[in-house]
Amino acid sequence: MIDIPLRWLHIIPAIILVGGSIFMWLAYIPTANEVDEDVRDKMWAGLRKRWALLIMASTLFLLVSGFINFGLTLSKLGDEGKGTYHMLFGIKLLLALVVFFLSSVLAGRSKLAEKFRQRERTWWGVNAIIAIVLVCLAGVMKNVERVPETAVTTSQSSVEWET
Repeated sequence: MIDIPLRWLHIIPAIILVGGSIFMWLAYIPTANEVDEDVRDKMWAGLRKRWALLIMASTLFLLVSGFINFGLTLSKLGDEGKGTYHMLFGIKLLLALVVFFLSSVLAGRSKLAEKFRQRERTWWGVNAIIAIVLVCLAGVMKNVERVPETAVTTSQSSVEWET
């Protein structure tokens, strides 16, 4: 029963990060570059605070729900699916860490953030593309072969019976 709320706690932050990255790349940055520098700086100052908070919260929820979902999913995988799922999870985790880093640094105030923002449209584009790849990878992971639910229940009850 906890599967559905955990899925929501994973999908909603993913929507925020993926959609936000696409918005920044294709809508905000091109528009901001067309306005006066003072206006752009004021817009960015207001936007950055809110966006940074969303990035931090989304990252936290994605990491927590992702690891919990990983643990729950392992019990539902057949022997053939476990190797594939582990590999895909590892790739997904590494790519997600890149998205978390780029999102955070691009919304940050550090010297590194300033350096990245010199080519922010490029970096938001890289971030958005990686985020889209992550969504596609999640779809593949959702279809890794699982043990039928009756087999999981039967194997658990037979283990309990033997002990």
